[in-house]
Amino acid sequence: MKRTVKTFGVIAIMGIMLTGAYFMGTTKASVVPDGYIDGTSEEFYNNYMDMRNVTDFETYGNGLQLYCNDGNGYYWER
Repeated sequence: MKRTVKTFGVIAIMGIMLTGAYFMGTTKASVVPDGYIDGTSEEFYNNYMDMRNVTDFETYGNGLQLYCNDGNGYYWER
């Protein structure tokens, strides 16, 4: 009798843990962090550059010159 109660208790605790883990995972995944940048928005294309296109760079004191594969160059000064 004690063994049966213990088995049911373990099964119930494991079920509660699995259910809780599932709901925590589904609710946390839908939260958008504050610093999130949408890579498909117009703001992204106007203000950020795709670093995968950079082929070379040079540093100048407090500045950085980036060269892209389409021939464009961008200078950033700190």
